[in-house]
Amino acid sequence: MNFLILANHRNKHYPKVANLVLSHGQEGSSAAGEHPKFLSICEKKGELIPVLVKFSPPVSDAISQRIADLLICEHIAHKILQKHGHAAPQSCLIRGEGRLFLEIERFDRNKSGGRLGIISLRALDLEFVGQLKSWADTSESLFRQKKIDEITYKKIVWLETFGRLIGNTDRNHGNISFFCDGEKIKGLAPVYDMLPMMYAPQQNQLVPRLFNPEPKKFSEISVWNDALIAAQVFWSQVHHHPQISEEFKVLIAENESKLLPLR
Repeated sequence: MNFLILANHRNKHYPKVANLVLSHGQEGSSAAGEHPKFLSICEKKGELIPVLVKFSPPVSDAISQRIADLLICEHIAHKILQKHGHAAPQSCLIRGEGRLFLEIERFDRNKSGGRLGIISLRALDLEFVGQLKSWADTSESLFRQKKIDEITYKKIVWLETFGRLIGNTDRNHGNISFFCDGEKIKGLAPVYDMLPMMYAPQQNQLVPRLFNPEPKKFSEISVWNDALIAAQVFWSQVHHHPQISEEFKVLIAENESKLLPLR
């Protein structure tokens, strides 16, 4: 179900939608994942924008605060990806009734509300590779088979490198997708769920995690420096973001410096 909401009313209406969604149980979504979310249509300056909205619980304890911090991290990652020339969705943060909402403009819709053709890296791996090892391994095989071009292959390697340097331990093949026209792949779609998932609560508990980034791999040599710089900027922006909790800032305080020896 989509909800039509005016942009300047989101802080009032999104909490109502979140409560409605939760009261009916967490429904399935075209975007896989366990994070609570709903679909909406937001009217901005007379234009109707299809969006996906993730949301935290009312922030009242360490678990709910961590979820809110991670939503902010995802928003920061979107901005950094864009700055470094990679496809990323437009997103914004909204607070209402104690919850934090991450509104993400849908990249699988056109301006008239119709669907764009999308195929996941998972689907391509299952069809042409059959391994589901890593983004880089799958995309290298697809490149060798001429299913994707070299630029797309290197962009995926960059995304995987950046992801592991920001602690994204959930780099599943469903989070990389491609625009397509029938069977023809037309380009890389914005990456989904790019955030430091190593810090996500597990079974409603905060499990201590040590950020220990590994040095570059052979396949990452050509993209390493730029991805490393982007990751350093990410941790710096997270550490200085005004909405990130002090507890999370303490937790990730040394992450940027841990990347320095990897240059």
